[in-house]
Amino acid sequence: MEYQFYKDGLLNVAECSFEQELIGVFITEELQNIEQVQQLQNFLQQSSAASTSWQAQHYSLIMNEGEIEVHHNSESESWHEGYDEEGGIPDESLGAQQQIAGCGLEDFVELIEQWSDFISI
Repeated sequence: MEYQFYKDGLLNVAECSFEQELIGVFITEELQNIEQVQQLQNFLQQSSAASTSWQAQHYSLIMNEGEIEVHHNSESESWHEGYDEEGGIPDESLGAQQQIAGCGLEDFVELIEQWSDFISI
């Protein structure tokens, strides 16, 4: 998985490759301080169930058999924007928040460790 971190003013930003774009958005929006990162790291280390999830403010992380998926929480009103009245195809302009992104657990753990090091600087 390709990614980069940078600072935009006071904001720490994680950018991932196109296929994992939502993972970068999740990290940027939900993991801005070391305490949040440590909570996620503890969850990842302690979760031995075949399928489990971690709920953040705007995103959910689902861990299933060595894979991670990040979903935008559907309770958000914006989740339903872009669908026509008959429930048709979503508007392509909605961006990354309307998608699901996934990767392997090992790659995700490494990404979170690198993010932790980056925001600790």
